[in-house]
Amino acid sequence: MQNMPHTYRVCTLFPNVDAVESLPLVTFTTTTNHPLPDPRYLKLHAVVCRVGHLSGVTKYLDMYDNAQDERSFLAYDGSSAEYLVSRLHSALVA
Repeated sequence: MQNMPHTYRVCTLFPNVDAVESLPLVTFTTTTNHPLPDPRYLKLHAVVCRVGHLSGVTKYLDMYDNAQDERSFLAYDGSSAEYLVSRLHSALVA
């Protein structure tokens, strides 16, 4: 919003999501010395999401994530080490 700094409208690429339209505007604030997100980066994020969705990449990434979530074993030859590292990293960050 032009006259309201750090205030944004929530958007979605999915036309069947009616709940998003009823959300109020979102305003970022802080009580620390950390800077608020740069609006240019938020716009870039929106563009990247739109391109990813329109190109079909997001569907592939969702399938990949689902396949990784269903995996319940590690390979004996160590070939799943990268998978283990990514899952451990996700657990630490979450």
